[in-house]
Amino acid sequence: MDPIEDLILHSFSDEDSTDDMELEHSNDELYVTNSDIGGIDMTKSSESPSVELRFSPSDNEDHYTGICPNMPWDDKPKVVERWLQMYQDGTFTTQCLREFWKMVVPPNFCPVPGHNCMESLYDEAQVVREMILPLEQFLCAAPTGDPNKVWEELSKNDNPPALCGRVFRMGEPTYSCRDCGADPTCVLCADCFRNSEHKQHRYKLSTSVGGGYCDCGDTEAWRQAPRCSLHQCDATASALLLDPTARKKAALDRLDRIAAVNMGDRCRIVIEAVLNYAQELLGSNTNLNLPADLKIKEGDSGSMPVDRRDFGPCGPELYTSVYATAVYNDESHTFEQVIQALQRSLDVSSREAVDLATCIDREGRSIVRCSSFQACNQARSAIERHTSRLPPRALKVCVLLGPFLAHQGHALRLLNWLRKLMGICEGFRLLLADIIMKPISRDSEVSLLESVLLSDTQLWKAARSAWHRLFIAGLLMDPDAKRDFAT
Repeated sequence: MDPIEDLILHSFSDEDSTDDMELEHSNDELYVTNSDIGGIDMTKSSESPSVELRFSPSDNEDHYTGICPNMPWDDKPKVVERWLQMYQDGTFTTQCLREFWKMVVPPNFCPVPGHNCMESLYDEAQVVREMILPLEQFLCAAPTGDPNKVWEELSKNDNPPALCGRVFRMGEPTYSCRDCGADPTCVLCADCFRNSEHKQHRYKLSTSVGGGYCDCGDTEAWRQAPRCSLHQCDATASALLLDPTARKKAALDRLDRIAAVNMGDRCRIVIEAVLNYAQELLGSNTNLNLPADLKIKEGDSGSMPVDRRDFGPCGPELYTSVYATAVYNDESHTFEQVIQALQRSLDVSSREAVDLATCIDREGRSIVRCSSFQACNQARSAIERHTSRLPPRALKVCVLLGPFLAHQGHALRLLNWLRKLMGICEGFRLLLADIIMKPISRDSEVSLLESVLLSDTQLWKAARSAWHRLFIAGLLMDPDAKRDFAT
């Protein structure tokens, strides 16, 4: 589906801005903040709030002990070996991955006081090696192997998806068939159109506003010829489409047979951990605290991995005393108003203010200052003061704790990684659908999918789009999951 209205950028709004989620500035994933200003009243005092700067658990919190004692966090192959041994022993759980993120996320993503918010603090290739590669090697049961070879083998032996689902970028051409389309929003991408019968029919060429996706393969979108030649199913695949249970069993058997024994089970643990981690961090209603099991405790500092970012000596105190001021996109203020407010409040140049405003519009929010709580709160007050006289309300600004910000940035990265994983084989997509449709806990009837959708309007654009793209890549590519998603 693709909306066909022309995009007009009249105001500084979330809906009217472009939706290119490739994140051209690598630090945009790092410098993101929660859209709900919860946890503390920022209007009453500029003094530091009563939060535990050392992340020591309070009396009413569970005290999480180390799941993996003496883990060599700087030696990632040994970390994967320990994980695999724990899996063989039946002791590996999602909590092991959360402890990994607790220890390695702050040294990689925690913002630095006084740093230019528009400059990256880390090397992307190094982050992939440190944060993503261990998860892939665990899935493949190969502590020193190359997961890409496994992905290629899985993709080669997989049934091609019955749906295309290509997500359109802004300005990308789309094609609608006047003879066969169920309605004008049913469209094809260029590749599917060129390889379909619809090129011989009456069709309309349009330009996408971004965010829609190709409907090739969706039998409800076309009165005839629903699939192009690229997405035609053979007889075996067509038969499996009619038997969801047999199709799921065949897909999971391919994971264990082609990749590694018990890969499906390990993948289930990883996907569940990533989804719960992302929902908890991105949908959190507080910006100044972390879940108890993600807090760095006294005694953890000795086992923390080395911080390799080049900004001088640092230690655990860096990750527990830095704050950040975030400005959010809204429906009321124009670019000019936001640029002027940032210049007056932060004493930055016109070029810097334009860059920050562009980032806010593109991602839905941006960090504008990294410093102590007092300095960040002063920046928040100044921005609100300079925009309070502009109708209907002041810009939304809040202060966030540095490690909370770091974990949110990593949660976005994990969702994007999971989305790419969905394109490899059918087994990953079926596992995602199975996990995300289940209740969050035994005491709740709300599924993880429902929880994400209920918090959708509270998310900023980058987080909202990350979830949407994962749903398109993982749920809407499967006819049964798509039907369950709709109901």
